[in-house]
Amino acid sequence: MSNVSKLKKAGITVDSRSNGPAVMAYRLAGGERPKRRDGKQCWNIHHLYDGRFPANDVGKTLHAVKDGKHFTQAAGLVAIHPIAHACAEEYFWFAWQLRREAFLRFGYDPDGVFSVRTDSMGFKTE
Repeated sequence: MSNVSKLKKAGITVDSRSNGPAVMAYRLAGGERPKRRDGKQCWNIHHLYDGRFPANDVGKTLHAVKDGKHFTQAAGLVAIHPIAHACAEEYFWFAWQLRREAFLRFGYDPDGVFSVRTDSMGFKTE
């Protein structure tokens, strides 16, 4: 079954805007986007690994938007309130709390910070 067929079967409209593929992947994985207060827009879909805030001893961190293996990786995406979205983009501690949660829930650790070994898709292998 093609990806477009999977989306159609799930009732998800194809969205080719800049963050559309990430939104589609998130929704296809079963994620929900709460409505914002205006009732017209939904919460942001945030890439947990956005190239910001490398761990101290690593020197760099994954920038999922620039990596085809991770851009639509649902384990690295979260629907997040606009205020929390701003915090994740500004504060090291908050961004890493979200990354830690992705590791605890899904074993997703593309930078290898929380686990000793990861596969090519960023998941814990041990």
